[in-house]
Amino acid sequence: MPDEQPGNFWVDTEDAANAAGYPPLSRNMRAGSLRKSLKVSSQVMCLVSPVFRAMLGPSSMFKEACELRASTSGYVLQLEGDDPEAFVPILHILHCRTEKVPSTISFEDLFHIAIVCDKYDCALAVAVWVDIWAQGWSGLAFDTNYSEWMFISWAFCLPSVFEPLSRKIVMEGRYDDILGQLLWGGRSLDEVMVPDPVISAILQLRSDAIKAILDDTESYLDLYSNAEGTRCLYQVPECDVMILGSIVREFRKRGLRNREKFLLMSLNEVVASIKGISIYFYSEAFFHGDTCSPLPELFAKIDKICESIEELKLERFSKGVVWRKYKDAFGGKLEPLEYKPV
Repeated sequence: MPDEQPGNFWVDTEDAANAAGYPPLSRNMRAGSLRKSLKVSSQVMCLVSPVFRAMLGPSSMFKEACELRASTSGYVLQLEGDDPEAFVPILHILHCRTEKVPSTISFEDLFHIAIVCDKYDCALAVAVWVDIWAQGWSGLAFDTNYSEWMFISWAFCLPSVFEPLSRKIVMEGRYDDILGQLLWGGRSLDEVMVPDPVISAILQLRSDAIKAILDDTESYLDLYSNAEGTRCLYQVPECDVMILGSIVREFRKRGLRNREKFLLMSLNEVVASIKGISIYFYSEAFFHGDTCSPLPELFAKIDKICESIEELKLERFSKGVVWRKYKDAFGGKLEPLEYKPV
């Protein structure tokens, strides 16, 4: 790092619990992370990060800024809760020590670097290196074992990953009513740091689609319950009665009257359940299945609903400076402090 001069200081990253041998208190930390102390430039940190600018800027009245200005040498800024192994390459990049920046990193490192960059709002400053680091992992972006990609692509503004991945989660995500969380591949999106408005938008898309599918499906029960007229091509009332009986039986078998159950399922599971419906047809001299079945029409409607589901557009979601839990630490002076759709 640059030679020490007025305005330079030491960054010391360590989780207090981790240092004492206990599991990390912050989910931003990894168990076994080692303490790191690095000399940095306050000018550089304030230039690239609004968070450090608020904390350490020349006009800041925060305790850290006052202590830095009063210090003649060797001021140490403790950053508890930040992952040291993620912070080090970021600091090397910010201080143009590129010879110390690794060209490849683990996926876990990429995730924790994204967390640090989002917390301190400095993702743009490391964007070139993110492109390099992501090359080895981008092929796994749609694998449920790498669900952190949803947050990484949001934090580093990667629409080519974020947008198609959002639609995949809409189709495959399941809701756990006990946890009150959306799961993809068995993992909560909250666990992998996906912002609340992104989760809310995914939940809304899947909920709207499931409700539309159930509405269309249930409409056939009302349609065939109508005592006036017949839908049979050959005007055979018994044909409608057989179809109605099949629908009632299939509804009961699949619990289609229990919407809450279907709203917990993935959209793909809902579609598979509806498309598993069977109809038994009335027949005397001919078979009515090819002409009277409502299923082709229903399935076409379901396919249309699914095809109409669009990817979330990354540009719709403003990027927050810090997670909500950091709001109090900065006295509410950082904007925006909430993630809001725009």
